Amino acid sequence: MSARTESEETYLDWAASTPMRPEALQAMVQAAQDGYGNPTGAHHRARVGRRIVDDARDQVADAVGAEPSEVIFCGSGTEADNLAIFGAHATNNGHVACSAIEHHAVLHPVQHLGGTVLDVDSAGQLDIAQLRSIANDDLAIVSVMLAITRPVSSNDSTRSEPSLTNSHPMHCCIPMRCRPSHGSMLPNLQHQPT
Repeated sequence: MSARTESEETYLDWAASTPMRPEALQAMVQAAQDGYGNPTGAHHRARVGRRIVDDARDQVADAVGAEPSEVIFCGSGTEADNLAIFGAHATNNGHVACSAIEHHAVLHPVQHLGGTVLDVDSAGQLDIAQLRSIANDDLAIVSVMLAITRPVSSNDSTRSEPSLTNSHPMHCCIPMRCRPSHGSMLPNLQHQPT
């Protein structure tokens, strides 16, 4: 039996990762060649690295309607989800919640913090009555996966902030803006289709 060539392969895991676009790969290679200096340093090569990071932060902020100071680069989706959930909990010292169909990177931190796991129906729709029952000033964050469950809007809840919309696989498919309806935090992976 011979090995299949890449041209014969049918790749079906596009929601997990995709081949990079040539222009993205070229930009990444150029950044690695030019910006290898520690971006926190004061020397020339460090300033080049810092400029590359700052330019990328500006581009992401513009793409999602955020301020550059609101964009935090993380090493993975798990890190981004954990930062959002544990960070909101620590900042507000409040209750956390997520839908029952969240990725374990969201579900496990919510469970660890003693949060509420919100029910969904067979279509993946959030149980809004259950959400309303926990919506109060103690609620620090609600995470809802945008790809499966519609975002919670101000019409669906007694409180529109704070929320986390887990958009990892969706930024490529629909336009997203951070304000006002898609949540106050929007984790997104760099290796999803763009």
